[in-house]
Amino acid sequence: MKRCFGLLSRIADDYRLIQGITESESDYKARIIYSFLGQCGLASLWDIQDDENSSGTISVAHFKQRIMNLINSLMQVYPEMMGVFPDIQQLCEEIYSTFLKAGYMYHKTQRLSPPMYSLSRAGDNIYVRGQAVSEILPVSGLGSYRLADASDSGKQHFRTLRDMFALSENTLADFWEHLTQNIHWQNFSSYLQPEYLNMTPRKYSRNWVNTYPPEGVICMARMHSVSVYQYFLCRLFDGKILLSSLPNWIDHRAAMSACLAANGTLPPIKYHHDGSIVKITFGCILPNAEMNLVRLYSWPVKYSDFPADFVRVMNSDIFDSIRPVLSSTGFDFKEA
Repeated sequence: MKRCFGLLSRIADDYRLIQGITESESDYKARIIYSFLGQCGLASLWDIQDDENSSGTISVAHFKQRIMNLINSLMQVYPEMMGVFPDIQQLCEEIYSTFLKAGYMYHKTQRLSPPMYSLSRAGDNIYVRGQAVSEILPVSGLGSYRLADASDSGKQHFRTLRDMFALSENTLADFWEHLTQNIHWQNFSSYLQPEYLNMTPRKYSRNWVNTYPPEGVICMARMHSVSVYQYFLCRLFDGKILLSSLPNWIDHRAAMSACLAANGTLPPIKYHHDGSIVKITFGCILPNAEMNLVRLYSWPVKYSDFPADFVRVMNSDIFDSIRPVLSSTGFDFKEA
């Protein structure tokens, strides 16, 4: 990293990005670049538009173009990183999508604006949303935060992490109990072939399989129709498949996790400390809100084929404050 190292080292210092003990130079540089692209994209939300119809907003195209221009310039300085970022357009879309889903910008009719300034405390970390451009903070992945200090003691203006990122207030057990109350079963009759939730997931195994669930066990099924999936509770009873449709507003990822947890087969979240960073492997994709938070405050291990949700890298201090929140929901962690 000697050539032009001064640029990346200054960025790393500003965002408190520290190389892992066994992390390669290429992976470290990729993390710095990814975080820098995100922060510069957020800064573009404050660009002043002369258009009288802008109403203090910028266009989606302006946001993406800022990131596109920056990474093109960086690839000229670091051509060896072009193989790490093979699809720049896809990378821009991933950064845009991650910020939007995590509430880091407001969207209306192809226009974007900065979010309301908001703080959340979890453990020793203050999660920050909507900071001013001049406020340079530590970063994990794309998300900004700062370490709590004595001046934060007793302050009442902090939101909870669950409130700030719309995480579920219910445990997986409570959610499953709610879903399975007063089920109205119907005999399966359709020309569509259902897929069933894999009740014994393993690494690299499919989430949905054609194998019937065990007799009498309440499971999940899905059927593909008109480019969308419809999700059901299902049960094999007396050799027949019974189904009960789930409302469209139900987060099917949360239902999947709750179903596996209820049957004792929810894979643990594995993690491995590498100095200042933690590598996290998910045996099952988290519910949408929880995954949005994790995606915001972590890096993918590969910057292609997004979304890359099964393996992520996170600053250890952020991991230490997010882990108890997910644990209290019902997700188990196992050190690898």
